[in-house]
Amino acid sequence: MTRIKVLHTGDFHIGIPVVGIKGKGIREIRRNDILNNIKYIFNTAIKEEVDIVIISGDIFHSPTPKPDDFIMFDNLLRMLEEHKIHIVIIAGNHDRPRARGEYNYLEIYKWRGRPYIHYFHTPQEKPLVLNIKGANIGIAPIPYIIGKIIRAHIRRMSEFRSKYLEIINSIVNQYINNMKNLDYKILVGHLTVEGATIGPRIRYISYDDPPIPKRMLRPDFFDYIALGHIHKPQKLNGNMCYSGSVEKIDFSEEIEDKSFWIFNLADGTIKEYPIKCRPMKTIEVNIPPLTQPISAVESSLSNVPNESIIRLILRGETGLVRRILEKIDALENLLFNRFKVIGYKLEFEYYTPVTPRGMDVERVDFSKILSEYIRSRYRGRKAEVIDKAIKYGLEMFEK
Repeated sequence: MTRIKVLHTGDFHIGIPVVGIKGKGIREIRRNDILNNIKYIFNTAIKEEVDIVIISGDIFHSPTPKPDDFIMFDNLLRMLEEHKIHIVIIAGNHDRPRARGEYNYLEIYKWRGRPYIHYFHTPQEKPLVLNIKGANIGIAPIPYIIGKIIRAHIRRMSEFRSKYLEIINSIVNQYINNMKNLDYKILVGHLTVEGATIGPRIRYISYDDPPIPKRMLRPDFFDYIALGHIHKPQKLNGNMCYSGSVEKIDFSEEIEDKSFWIFNLADGTIKEYPIKCRPMKTIEVNIPPLTQPISAVESSLSNVPNESIIRLILRGETGLVRRILEKIDALENLLFNRFKVIGYKLEFEYYTPVTPRGMDVERVDFSKILSEYIRSRYRGRKAEVIDKAIKYGLEMFEK
């Protein structure tokens, strides 16, 4: 039987913005993280002599990517074309134009990509059929279905899910009716499927794409089902896989491993290939009153890998932000020079000091409370010693 290998990847999100992360050249670093991982995947395709590369949606984070991002991606595709590898691309929700009539860069591949690049932004009447090594391989593309278009044609929101599933079922059955005499059959979809694990730190509410029952995608009929949309790589059935994203997109994915799949159509074997990603780590730091915040942060960074991106969640009293901002240069020197991180994000959680019942927090004179505490605590000491203690205590409090 002819050996035909298929590499499945997707959810590149090229051009995703770096929100709230500070670091020298951080935007370019994150851009290169994604592009370098795509290059690694494509080089693996060449090394493993695969016949088809499937990209299951969300190539760019925006339907109108920056020209430099598009050119870089196009150059990577040319690597595969030079080795006569077929590339099947479907549009994800991030690839679809936001407004009617808006241009989508990926549509260039409807004419630029022949004969090896096959791009689909809508379902087709008939499957794509590729003849490779004498075998006829049918590919059924289901790009992202825009839910708001469906909602515009129904009277009640309660009908939305049933109408959405009806459309998906109709698309799948139409493909099946035109694929019965082929040697191999592959379905490619940018969809949410029931039973998929979203991720431990991701809260996901589906408005435009209700979860689809596995059986509706007919794993009994297709040799392989290549899914995109959910960023956690996973195998749902023996032949139904999400490729996941190629890089940790944000801190919600920091503990996830990334990978892609190579499927052998001849014997049905699926092999997972890990992707090395930029380390991302969340560090929670409690900063007690009268404590130097930089010291508290420093003691929490012992396990931070070099070249990582960190999120610092700092907890303390309401004056914490002012104290941190006054020491921001010292904080950045600690992070960039000593611990060698390449980017950081600050988040704050505040708490109000516990006060006796009935005390008006807004009118509390903390300097008076501190002074009274020191005088009571060190009663009997020399007056000049107590005065100095109060002075130093107030200076520390102001910092």
